[in-house]
Amino acid sequence: MSGYTPAKKTVARAQRKTSPSRVIAQGVANLGVAKLANVRARRATAKSGTAPVPAPAAPAGPDPADPAVPGGPGGEPSAAHSYVMKEHLRKDIGSRVLVLDLTAPDAPPGAPAPSRDADGNQLRYVADCATHHERKYFGAYPTACRAAKASHQWCPGCKSELARHHRLHSKASAQANSRR
Repeated sequence: MSGYTPAKKTVARAQRKTSPSRVIAQGVANLGVAKLANVRARRATAKSGTAPVPAPAAPAGPDPADPAVPGGPGGEPSAAHSYVMKEHLRKDIGSRVLVLDLTAPDAPPGAPAPSRDADGNQLRYVADCATHHERKYFGAYPTACRAAKASHQWCPGCKSELARHHRLHSKASAQANSRR
C-alpha cells in the first residue's frame, strides 16, 4: 500500500491550485500583452528580491465609447483594432479566408474603402478569399465571420474545390464500402 488516500489527494489538489506559480500563470493567461511586462517584473522581483524597474506606461487605446471601434456591444471583437480581424483556414479544401476591417487605422494604402449597400448601410467588413481572390462585403463583424466559414456559398473557386473534394472522398468511401 502506498498510503495515498482520497483525503490526501484532495489536499494535494488544493495545494496545487493555490501555489504561487500557478496563480501567476493563471493571471498571465487572463491579462493583455500590455500588462505582461508588469507580471514579468513582479516575477523577477520575487526571484531576486530586488526592487522592480517601473515599466513604461502603455499607450492609451481607442475610446471604448467610439462606435466605429470594435469592442462594443453587437458581437464586435474586443481584440485590438486591426485590419485583419480573423483568419479562417478551410481544412477540407485548403482555402484561406480573411475577415478585414476596412476602417482600421492600420489598413494598407491600397485597401478598398468601405462602401454602402442599397439601403444605405455601411459595409465596413470584407470576407476575402485569399486563395481565389474573391471578396464579399458585410456590415457586421459576426456576419462576415460566418461568411468566412461558409466561403463555398459566395466564392466560385471554393465552391468548385468543395465539389471536387466531395467527389473524391465520396468515390473513395464508395470503393472502400464495396470492398467490404
